[in-house]
Amino acid sequence: MTKALSKWLRSGVIKQNIKNTLKSTIDALHNCCPQKATREALYNSLRDILYNDKVFREESEIHTRVFNWLKEKDLFSSKRSGPFAVFKKRGYASAVGSTVVVNNYNNDRNVRESSPPPMKQLFSFSDDEQGAIIEPLLNLVEKELNKFLVNNEHIIPFNVVETFASKQHPPINPDFSNADTLCMLNFIIENIKIFEKSVFHGQHKTNPAEIFNDFKKNVRNKIAHGIVVDENGRWSDHALQHATILACEVIICLGK
Repeated sequence: MTKALSKWLRSGVIKQNIKNTLKSTIDALHNCCPQKATREALYNSLRDILYNDKVFREESEIHTRVFNWLKEKDLFSSKRSGPFAVFKKRGYASAVGSTVVVNNYNNDRNVRESSPPPMKQLFSFSDDEQGAIIEPLLNLVEKELNKFLVNNEHIIPFNVVETFASKQHPPINPDFSNADTLCMLNFIIENIKIFEKSVFHGQHKTNPAEIFNDFKKNVRNKIAHGIVVDENGRWSDHALQHATILACEVIICLGK
């Protein structure tokens, strides 16, 4: 029924049944709903559509009006356990992501492996050249993690963020203004059930924690702890390719 109900709500019936309040609008939709859905099901389906589909939400003034009613109800409803999180949107230099152009992402996707192939490792790049590839990608991943949290703060309870932030060493700010890549990754992984699958994208949307854990283990932690394959701290060509593809997949999963 959920898919059928969602399709029906997208068919134009919201505009046809708009009233002066959210409650009266839900009542009107309930009276003409062919699926005989409950008011609660209608409310939840309407909320999911308007929260998660920005294009539909901004398609008309009526959709925006209903969305604002829903936001107001979410903020002040006594049924909610508390207010929602507010994350600080950070500024990033636009040049960060321009150093690298990954042209072969789609062609190389099948190259991903859990371990290096049984062959002699090649090292084609110097330390500086590797840094010019890895560092901008890490910065771009951090930027997209921050953007993802900001865009979805309306579904993240503040008390969940506050509890997580207080357990960090040292503690971080509840608005995540001083949270690094690892912190944001850990928060999303630990609280993955808060996020609806519709907020994720790409081939990992049904199991996003998998790609986040993979990136954390094979890219972020390797860099942070100086774990290297060989050659005085340099990444092999295969490991560098693997890290680049993982970063791209994380960014796609976050909706970039």
